[in-house]
Amino acid sequence: MKTWFHSWRAAIRIARRDAWRSKGRSALVLAMIALPILGVSALDLTYRSSELSPTERADRLIGAADALFKDPEYDGVPIFQDPLGEMSTPAKDYGDMAWPSGPTDITKTFPAGSTVLTDRTGSAKLTTTHGLLVTEVRELKAGDPIARGITTLLEGRFPEKNDEVMATSHFLEASGLSVGSTVSARNFDHPYRIVGSYEIPDALKTDQINALPGAFLAPYAKAAEKAGLSGPGGSTSYLVRKPGGFTWNMVKEINTKGVTVASRAVLLDPPADSEVPLYQKADWGFHDGSTGGAAELASVVTVVALAMLEICLLAGPAFAVGARRSRRQLGLVGANGGARSHIRAIVLSGGLVIGVAAAVTGTVLAVILTLLLQPVLEQTMGQRFGAFDVRPLELLGIALLAVLTGLLAAIVPAITASRQTVLASLTGRRGVRRSSRVLPLIGLGAVLLGGAIALFGSLVSGQVAIVAGGSALAELGVVAMTPALVGLFGRTGRWLPLSPRLAL
Repeated sequence: MKTWFHSWRAAIRIARRDAWRSKGRSALVLAMIALPILGVSALDLTYRSSELSPTERADRLIGAADALFKDPEYDGVPIFQDPLGEMSTPAKDYGDMAWPSGPTDITKTFPAGSTVLTDRTGSAKLTTTHGLLVTEVRELKAGDPIARGITTLLEGRFPEKNDEVMATSHFLEASGLSVGSTVSARNFDHPYRIVGSYEIPDALKTDQINALPGAFLAPYAKAAEKAGLSGPGGSTSYLVRKPGGFTWNMVKEINTKGVTVASRAVLLDPPADSEVPLYQKADWGFHDGSTGGAAELASVVTVVALAMLEICLLAGPAFAVGARRSRRQLGLVGANGGARSHIRAIVLSGGLVIGVAAAVTGTVLAVILTLLLQPVLEQTMGQRFGAFDVRPLELLGIALLAVLTGLLAAIVPAITASRQTVLASLTGRRGVRRSSRVLPLIGLGAVLLGGAIALFGSLVSGQVAIVAGGSALAELGVVAMTPALVGLFGRTGRWLPLSPRLAL
């Protein structure tokens, strides 16, 4: 154990010195390995930071309220809903239930002592600098403490009068207007002054204006009806605050009246799937997302595996060149009693040193660039991050891929270098070697077999892992055929002019 440790420590010191001596080649290999690590690490940081915690999700959905009551979709028919309040379906089959004579009054489902804030949305064609723009109109008293967290005020103030509105920053950019401008709807001669700019953290690209309840949609609907145009449409929901909140049992009880409820208590502590009647319905089997998750995982594994293979194929020749330039040094190791395992360890240590350096460089740059480019990433995704989430174990796993890639890229050069005799290494004589005639045949067989496996995986089994394995096998087959292909095409150079011959 002690001898093994000392031999590898010496090999790593030699590899580190050689890497520092050949800075250009080392930088090239480091960049080839570090760039994918940077990209994957940045993707992991972006994905984790964009994932909202239950508290953040609740704040953006219902503000400081305890629940969000939505308009009945089935006119008072009892429903089953999911814990998030995003999906619902009638509790009974359509043929087994009696439809009510009229819609349910949702306000009668509020518990006694509740504080309610109305949130109504519609749409209108607003006049802008560039013409008409179809815009979402929201009537929500955004300055109320109950609505805190649903919108973020960027500039100005919240509306305080019926002739005041505030607009999202995306609407102001698209319309050419600004805070202080006036805006009105088509065929609605009632101007509104924009007193503030805001954003919706989960929908940064939304064109929306916000008015006080009853200040825009109702008079606009009357004007549209008088002009023979379609009204604003839309829906109404209610932010409800009640001491004690709403438990899952209370939500299910309200569901019997046909009302969907998104409860803060349920969002923070969702029930088990066995307690959700919606998931027990026979026609709701697609709730289980394990198949989709497995497919996504297989896709990620496929991409990572093929990327590692590509990097190994590209970085391997660089390690081979380094081993060839260091053949005299490796020959001296053998002349002084070093075994072939020592020579392999020296070349493999080169891959280890470059891999560790690439892992550190890629991870550090990923953290820095993700922080610097966070506003750009948020605008591209259309939503704000939650907390900047760094998962050390995930980043460590990605960094280990860099180390593994460096080692895999150095395996073939290490084996080749260890097979050189001491005399050939010291004199620099390589001799004349005929290319293998079996290797091209093996490569052709690998290309055909790999292509068949990939086609089978994509057309018959539908498993991404099989497609990945077949693709990797076919790619290795092409690599095995490369020497024969180079020789074959090289023979055609005798019939070409000088420039094409040199290019070939």
